[in-house]
Amino acid sequence: MDELKKEEKKQKFFFKKLVRDDLILVYEKKGVIVDYRKLDQAEHLHELKKKLVEESQEVFSTTTREELIDELSDLCELIDVIQQKADIPNWEIEKRRKEKIKERGGFMEGIYIDSICIEPSDPIVDYLRKFPEKYPVSEAPLFEK
Repeated sequence: MDELKKEEKKQKFFFKKLVRDDLILVYEKKGVIVDYRKLDQAEHLHELKKKLVEESQEVFSTTTREELIDELSDLCELIDVIQQKADIPNWEIEKRRKEKIKERGGFMEGIYIDSICIEPSDPIVDYLRKFPEKYPVSEAPLFEK
């Protein structure tokens, strides 16, 4: 009967997300009841990508060096697993990274674009218009440089 009363006092929290492999064991050792399932390959890759976004947002929220290291380690882990699951070798990513740096540079200089004015016929306009939340079009008059 006491065990039943204990069960009634427990609170249920929904996670609905991918977690680290050993977290279930950690919770179960503490007497936590865990409702979980193993994802199929397609679901797993999808959830890994969602988790990457979640962890990226956590990087943004860090305020200390230790927190930043912790969150960056999570990102590195996720990138490694996604890379393995998608069967993408390190050399392929490194090759593309170097190509991008050669074509457009890296991110070390801190260059920040506020806006651009571009001819409507430029091919990049089609790309920009596909993402209006990311690249809103200004109705204000154009500036000249």
